[in-house]
Amino acid sequence: MNSAQQKKVDVLKYNQKLADSLGADQYGMKSYVIVMLTTGTAKIDDKEKKANLMKGHMENIGKLAKEGKVIIAGPFSEKNQRDYRGMFIFNTKSKEEAESWVKLIPP
Repeated sequence: MNSAQQKKVDVLKYNQKLADSLGADQYGMKSYVIVMLTTGTAKIDDKEKKANLMKGHMENIGKLAKEGKVIIAGPFSEKNQRDYRGMFIFNTKSKEEAESWVKLIPP
């Protein structure tokens, strides 16, 4: 094995301390919960009310991100067959915990 190959092997070695610090399992794998967002049934024509709801929505996403609860959040730029509007990736392996965080986000 040449030195470049050895360096690559060294980089790929399992790091128990890192795995533990990230909440990974015995294989070094970390679980997340993905939430797909769809359009709700509420129809809001008032532009000011819509803007205030979006402001609250964005503030809550920012709060969850600062707390380390949201890893990725954002809208989809194109329409799709299932009418998904966006997604969250939550830093938890518990569906119930993710659901409790989603309930903090205004409709």
